[in-house]
Amino acid sequence: MSRAIAGGILHDRRQRRQLITGCLLLSLLLLGGGVWPLNEWLMRGVWRFFVYWGVTALCCCFLALLGLYDALAVVREEREKLGLNHPPLTGLEDDDLSS
Repeated sequence: MSRAIAGGILHDRRQRRQLITGCLLLSLLLLGGGVWPLNEWLMRGVWRFFVYWGVTALCCCFLALLGLYDALAVVREEREKLGLNHPPLTGLEDDDLSS
């Protein structure tokens, strides 16, 4: 069931962009919170510091992956609209590609 939900969200451009916006806002909130209001609290514990910034880094990496996926999905969608889908090259040997 979770695969169907994830596939539906990632397939629809509008929902995908809403997910990216939400992750961006969460990342900015975590970054801003760790730098200003939570700075003193984070400095009191080493584990607290590393866990907080680890979660923030994971959120930022997830955002970057979503952005890359969105860019590739948009290219695919636009190619499909224009009818520029090329069949994959099959039957070629490595020697054919080197020349």
